[in-house]
Amino acid sequence: MEGASTSSNLELVKNVVGRGELPMVIHLQQEPEDKLPILKRMQQEYQRCDRDERKLWMEIKKLKQQEQKMLQDERMIQNQLSFSKHERYKLEIQAAEATHQSCINVKLRATFGKAQLGFDGLGKLDSDLMVLRSYSPHKAQTNVAENEKQIQGNDHAKCDEKMSSSSQDLRLENRTLRALMEVRETTITGLNEKIEAQQTIITGLNEKTEAQETTITSLNKTFRGLSSLDKLHGRLALTNERNPMLSKEMDDPENHNFTAGAQETKINTQSGEHASHTLKNALTGKGSGGMILESKF
Repeated sequence: MEGASTSSNLELVKNVVGRGELPMVIHLQQEPEDKLPILKRMQQEYQRCDRDERKLWMEIKKLKQQEQKMLQDERMIQNQLSFSKHERYKLEIQAAEATHQSCINVKLRATFGKAQLGFDGLGKLDSDLMVLRSYSPHKAQTNVAENEKQIQGNDHAKCDEKMSSSSQDLRLENRTLRALMEVRETTITGLNEKIEAQQTIITGLNEKTEAQETTITSLNKTFRGLSSLDKLHGRLALTNERNPMLSKEMDDPENHNFTAGAQETKINTQSGEHASHTLKNALTGKGSGGMILESKF
């Protein structure tokens, strides 16, 4: 019985070692009395390996859970990244629009600034003109003469040093008045030149208006002549219908014995054709002045 149990234990150990479940190599070249401690150590080692395997499985499970959590975090980060990209695109569009609007505002402000400067300059010029108009030349000359007389009187009447300050003030005032008079004269001269230029332009426009009125009058006369020629032509046509022999004589190129009335009618017809041609050019804009007139019949 003992030999059978020993052989069965040896077979068990060989099977365990053959499967690789024990990390250590067991030497079976021992005495029979040392076989029981070896089996105990093998059992302990097997239990320890089983515990280690459980720990490894637990670690693997924890790692898988961490992996799933990291995948969830990655998805969340990707969603946030895509959202942030979309928001950045919207912000870039808003920034571009704001930049464009700011450029437009800068241009408008520059334009308004130039216009304001122009208005300020005009207002200043108007105020200067009002001051110059209120200050008449006669008054300025009178003040200059009075100041000069006062300076001369002070020079002759007082010889002390106190007189020098008042005379200097009067001289400065006199110079200021003279400069003001010169500025006023220059401004008035410029305004007179502008007025003369405007009057010249108005005169030219009046001349053009008179020429156009003359053209209209001549065209109206031409209209009246054409209307009278049309009436005369209608009468001649009626006469020709009533007297066919007279129409044949007038149409015959070899017959030169025209009456005075027929010759006058032919001349008037030619002049009427010339006048109608002139009127047609005037109505189509090819005549003098390039105007289109409305005829009232």
